[in-house]
Amino acid sequence: MRAGHPLIAGDRSRYNGTLPGLLGETMSFVIREREPILWGLWMLWLGVWVASALWTAGIRRTAIVRRGDIRSQLAQIACAIPIALIWEARIPWLKTPLLAAGFAPLGLSATALGIALSFWARSLLNRNWSGLAVIRAGHELVERGPYRYVRHPIYSGILLALAGTVIALGAPPRWIAIGLLILAVFLLKIQSEERLLASAFGERFASFRRKTPALFPRPWGRPGSSA
Repeated sequence: MRAGHPLIAGDRSRYNGTLPGLLGETMSFVIREREPILWGLWMLWLGVWVASALWTAGIRRTAIVRRGDIRSQLAQIACAIPIALIWEARIPWLKTPLLAAGFAPLGLSATALGIALSFWARSLLNRNWSGLAVIRAGHELVERGPYRYVRHPIYSGILLALAGTVIALGAPPRWIAIGLLILAVFLLKIQSEERLLASAFGERFASFRRKTPALFPRPWGRPGSSA
């Protein structure tokens, strides 16, 4: 926070010394400063993700026994082209917010929650995690923690964080389109990863898949017991 914020400067006159006034001023500050906060959250995510990938690469010594379909990987890479085109497009309406700035605190909260979920899910995979769809010797099928509710909680967390970012920025069409393309990339990755998991774990993965949704938890209750 900057020194001008009432929480730091102690300027009680700006919110009349009342709790509603303080909350209103704090919300106004969050709305004004939403972009630095958002990019700070995503830089934190990137830093932790890179550090975790380097750590995993340093401790992993097991051999790869199965690899994902190269065609699926190429399709995922191809999705980067329309994302780049949308990002660079100089069409004014693509950048026009569709939501009021008052939704920014909700979006920031969803971004932080989604990033935290992705960290939790990533930590449970430990050395099983890989940037590419592969199965290594001794690979574990993780069904605990957030994996009790969705099969791919890392993607669920990232999608929640992206949705929060879109809301915090006012839902400009450019960001909505990019979010949908990233969802398409994740769906392609899920297909590739699940073919590998099915070949490696057989009926155990089939049972896990039947009782646990892929990305979005069932609203009516908890799935079956974890392994």
